[in-house]
Amino acid sequence: MSTEAVATIVRAALGLIGAMVICLIFVWKLGLICLLFMPFALAGHFLGVKLQKNEILNDAEEIQANSLASDAISNYRTVAAYGLDTMIAKEFSELIVGPVNKNLCNAHLIGLSFGYSQLMANVSLIFYLVIGAVLQKDDDTISGFHIFICSFVFIFASQTASNAQSYGPDITKAFLASIKIFTLMFTPTKINAIDEPPQKLLTVDHFQGEIEFKDVWFRYPSRPKQWVLKGFNLKIKANDCIAIVGESGQGKSTLINLLLRFYDVTFGEILIDGADIRSYDVRNLRA
Repeated sequence: MSTEAVATIVRAALGLIGAMVICLIFVWKLGLICLLFMPFALAGHFLGVKLQKNEILNDAEEIQANSLASDAISNYRTVAAYGLDTMIAKEFSELIVGPVNKNLCNAHLIGLSFGYSQLMANVSLIFYLVIGAVLQKDDDTISGFHIFICSFVFIFASQTASNAQSYGPDITKAFLASIKIFTLMFTPTKINAIDEPPQKLLTVDHFQGEIEFKDVWFRYPSRPKQWVLKGFNLKIKANDCIAIVGESGQGKSTLINLLLRFYDVTFGEILIDGADIRSYDVRNLRA
């Protein structure tokens, strides 16, 4: 965002301000009329940027379809062995119907906004020349040369502003990314393995290895409305070997993350040898 995009936007803004100043100096009446007409001329550009932003935000709806495709490609041997390719393709097609329809509608609206902005560029020139001719007819002090200057500085300024529209998606992506980055940087660590005061230690002599997930509810901080685990219960006896299977996003890795206290459970508790893991020293627990 801090490279070509900013330069183009600054150039567009200064161009419009400069055009307004020049117009007010040569024909102040035309300058004021142009100032009133300018929002209509720029409306198409701002609408296009807003629609492009919505298109980027709608990408979140495609996560489920992307997850299915990723699993199918990663495990293509299993998919082929069981002849699941047709079923998965059908399910993928059903998942992307909503996002495709939304993006298709959005694309038509973006096209209309672009067409409107191009139309207004030509209409603006006609508008300025006609208004200038009317003003010149009523005021002998206004020359055709001044009308010509005012009209064309506005046209070139508007064209520069329309070029800035192409950076709309990049600016939106940069803006959303910066929010995530700074939120991450300034979010205090809830589980601090470095500065946490010493707690109960797990030792080899007393460690048995019995693990129990007791009525565990959990959702990731980044997705507060989506529960990954809901009332999950599982008891693993010492020296037992178990397998946890499921589709992507079902919570397999989440169980390990919770057990190592990369996150804490929202509700419920996780026990090791009958004691809540939050009572153990974090670094010692992970070791």
